[in-house]
Amino acid sequence: MRKDQEKAGYFSELLYNALVLSTDDFIYVCDPQTNTFRYPKALVELLGLPGEVITNPLPYWRKIVHPEDWERFYESNMRLFNDEEDSHFVEFRVRTKGGEYIWVRCRGQLMRDKDGKKELFAGIMSLMGKRNKVDPLTQLLNYEEFRKKLESDIKESDTEELVVMEVDIDEFHQVNELYSRSFGDKILKMVGQMIQTILPDNAFLYRIEKDKMGILARNMSKGDVELLYGTIQEYLRKIQERDSQRLNLEISAGCAVYPKHGKSVEELCRHADYALQYAKERGKNRLIFFTEQIQQKKSRTLELLGQLKEDMEQGYRGFYLVYQPQVNPQTEEITGVETLVRWTDKDGAFVSPVEFIPILEENRLIYYVGLWILRTALQEGKAWIKEKPDFRISVNISALQFMEERFLEDLYAIIEEEQFPCENLVLELTESYAVKNMEIFREKFEDMRSKKICMALDDFGTGYSSLAALKNTPVDIVKIDRAFVKDILNSEFDAAFIQLVVQICHTIQMEVCLEGVETKEEHEFLKGTPLDYIQGYYFGKPVSREEITKILERERGKICESTE
Repeated sequence: MRKDQEKAGYFSELLYNALVLSTDDFIYVCDPQTNTFRYPKALVELLGLPGEVITNPLPYWRKIVHPEDWERFYESNMRLFNDEEDSHFVEFRVRTKGGEYIWVRCRGQLMRDKDGKKELFAGIMSLMGKRNKVDPLTQLLNYEEFRKKLESDIKESDTEELVVMEVDIDEFHQVNELYSRSFGDKILKMVGQMIQTILPDNAFLYRIEKDKMGILARNMSKGDVELLYGTIQEYLRKIQERDSQRLNLEISAGCAVYPKHGKSVEELCRHADYALQYAKERGKNRLIFFTEQIQQKKSRTLELLGQLKEDMEQGYRGFYLVYQPQVNPQTEEITGVETLVRWTDKDGAFVSPVEFIPILEENRLIYYVGLWILRTALQEGKAWIKEKPDFRISVNISALQFMEERFLEDLYAIIEEEQFPCENLVLELTESYAVKNMEIFREKFEDMRSKKICMALDDFGTGYSSLAALKNTPVDIVKIDRAFVKDILNSEFDAAFIQLVVQICHTIQMEVCLEGVETKEEHEFLKGTPLDYIQGYYFGKPVSREEITKILERERGKICESTE
């Protein structure tokens, strides 16, 4: 047996050496169990790596990958590390030992044994020369050519204005997740071909990365850019069905104009990307031109991101939880709380969740913060359950958390470690996310409910198919959005909608919580509606753990007085 292993090892070594010597590309291999990489000597010498065999090499790559490409490089590696993908493809710039940046294309494949355990990761790194002008999937010119063309046009003396537009398919990852990656690739190629057919003669299309494409257009007015974007939207609306799959494709775009928004390749690309990100933040499916306000917002975002990362590394310094009471509408006794996260920056200033939570989501930090919120809420809530055994702790879950493959594993581990009763935990997911992703979520929903964890549909009534959601979403509690309480004293529709939802939910054994009750008049008006819970400022703003404890103690005192 030992001789066979030695023979196999010797053959593997010969095979690796033969492959390395027979190609101009750089072949690398990795042991996924130890994260130990082996790189060819030629690559080590070219980039000045510390050796041919390196364990945990990311810190070395961090020093030599171009700063503008690091996020793309890092995310691609993390998708492998987090078991989101088994293949790896990324193009990036890397600094050589001589200090020059060069473009490389890195491809890799993770191999698993029959039990699904990671066995081997191997790949090829290629220098991107002239033969690599075209993106192999879409057959569009690639990012390197995009930058070359932009630099060339900037230098042209007759260039008065130059439009740099980045376009990105909204929620494209859902196409891959709901159908398949190969189907997603078809859609990407189809969209690329469609855009190419409608571009004017003075505009060119490139693939930048993933589902992001770039358009360069010389001497095009703002009105022409808006017209082009509108035409792209119109064509996308016509794509109703492909391969028997119904699609609703939307596209966001960000635009920067030379020389108004920048005079270098780096400035223009960065500002177009900022504008695209802003379009996404504003609700997607729109075109945004770069402005100084966007620059200021981005600077603020980067500053907060740095502080958030630092505080997370320091044991979630600055993060704390508050809890908003949920009450029985008839007795006005507290029955549970909704957990809400708060954060103060390095100067102790309060930062609104509306500002910092999107930053956590955009930078894939929400998963780890979410686990901290969950664990802390369970730790702090155990005392309330001892006081009141049917007391419930509600925790909001981001769709990004839900999509993580290991979410259930981490959730159950925390519940077990904290010795928290599952029947006292409610997980809330926003209606719009839950409905759009129900095919992905359904199995996880059912798994959690089988363990007596309650699922709540938050912000109900704001989605595009709210009543259909009741039929298709396996939840225990429906939380009607505060928008239906705001005008309830004057709006017959709002009152009728709440009555209808309560009636339907109770018929199918779902509980109903109404959010946003802020005045005595609203509460009085709703007394005739058989709601299960009410939540809002009238019954209490979000408060500290200590305040919730005091509320429970006061209620216990009243009960004792009434029984004497």
